[in-house]
Amino acid sequence: MIQGMNGQGKSTLAKLLLGQLEPTHGDVRRHANSAAYFHQDALLDLVQKYGKVSPVAFLRGKDVHLSDTEARSYLGRFGLKGNLSLRPIRTLSAGQRVRLWLSREFYSSKKDYRKPSLLLLDEVTENLDHETTDSLLESLSGFSAALVAISHDDYFCQRFQATQVWHVAQHRVFVQFQ
Repeated sequence: MIQGMNGQGKSTLAKLLLGQLEPTHGDVRRHANSAAYFHQDALLDLVQKYGKVSPVAFLRGKDVHLSDTEARSYLGRFGLKGNLSLRPIRTLSAGQRVRLWLSREFYSSKKDYRKPSLLLLDEVTENLDHETTDSLLESLSGFSAALVAISHDDYFCQRFQATQVWHVAQHRVFVQFQ
């Protein structure tokens, strides 16, 4: 878990972990496997860029060879069943949009696909109610790789099973073991 006040570098730290930024000094060692990333503006981007298209079309944007039936089946595993996968994204609830974003992050058309070794969630619960947050936490409990969450949400932070909490302040990281 990464916590800290706004503007202290939490999202910058996330981007360093993911390789989206390189450090100005020092080293960052990353695992060779992939990472799944929910950035703090993911839901806004989803609605602004893809709000008029369906979840099926959004997922097919990652793999043009994916059939509608295959896309609907895959989305169903993320709780976007039936007509939900065909509605415009802008009509979905915040929780449904989170599941849609994560479904695309986890999707791979490769036959030798390995699950990401890191799931990084930056303010994933910002627009979620407690019931949806609980459902997300339950889903995350089965995730078997590294999981890093950045959150200001007290409800989420109290229920998240962190083994370490990284406090970011004055552009420095202070580690607290749980």
